Amino acid sequence: MHNSASIILSFLTLLCLTLGGCSKEKRSSDISSDMTETNDTLPATVPDIIKAVETNDRATFASKVSYPLERPYPLKNIKDSAEMASYFPVMVDDSLKKILKDADPSRWTEVGWRGWTLDDGRYLWVDGQLYSVNYLSEAEKALRDILAKREMESLHPSLREGWTPEMCLMGTSDGTIYRIDLQNGNVSPDSLESTEDEETLIFRMAVYGHDSDLHGYPGKILKGSRHSEGSADTRWFHFDDGKGTTADYYMDSSDDSEPTITVVTPQNDTISRPVERIYWLDYVAEPRPHPQMQQDSTLKLVIPENRGH
Repeated sequence: MHNSASIILSFLTLLCLTLGGCSKEKRSSDISSDMTETNDTLPATVPDIIKAVETNDRATFASKVSYPLERPYPLKNIKDSAEMASYFPVMVDDSLKKILKDADPSRWTEVGWRGWTLDDGRYLWVDGQLYSVNYLSEAEKALRDILAKREMESLHPSLREGWTPEMCLMGTSDGTIYRIDLQNGNVSPDSLESTEDEETLIFRMAVYGHDSDLHGYPGKILKGSRHSEGSADTRWFHFDDGKGTTADYYMDSSDDSEPTITVVTPQNDTISRPVERIYWLDYVAEPRPHPQMQQDSTLKLVIPENRGH
């Protein structure tokens, strides 16, 4: 079974050697005595994070993070402090260290309930703890590209060219897999936040039944777009198959409710299916584990029996 966590460990040494993405440990005497200046308005977490980065203090840095910490798919999110300590040299490279060290306090701004950010969200977000790192190191970019290429090569040949992996979901009740890809040329995926007009991006959702071959053609393909709404910038996808079936997926939830994909059929029936985020490479190599299949006659409305293409 392909596992991107093990791939990270396998490629880490190579990436560090070829890209210089991993920094050597510094002695405390090598650290600049004039660390980033603080003021009374910056929360204490900010200078603590900066100091931990400068001194390569993985444990302290990990203790300042709110988990899971999102990384751009197909990199895996960092689920706890132990994973963060291991992943630290991949994510926190010399460039990020210099950015944090040299940043004048005036570059940190408070944005209401979202907390504090460096350079308008380009690098970090802090609200009590570090909850978002939009910066992407060269090592992460290289590893992301390796995993993305491996994913696309595993798809049916007709689905490979011109697309980049965006995310992958699985129905928690029926094992259906929903993979979402972004059409190439729309945006450069170098950070978790895009400055592009989201509604100009083109996405597709490929739907695979619980017993289907992930190397084969999916049961259904829908085209769609991504949107943001409200002061919280709630992100959601809307998909349409052009034949009367639509599907909506909300990426963010303010009330910790279970994420769902909501399908509306040509007959105007609404079907909501709970989903969880997964990683394609964890499932594509061999027969997939899946929940006990529920006897649900509406499944065929989402995954039609006709698999022609």
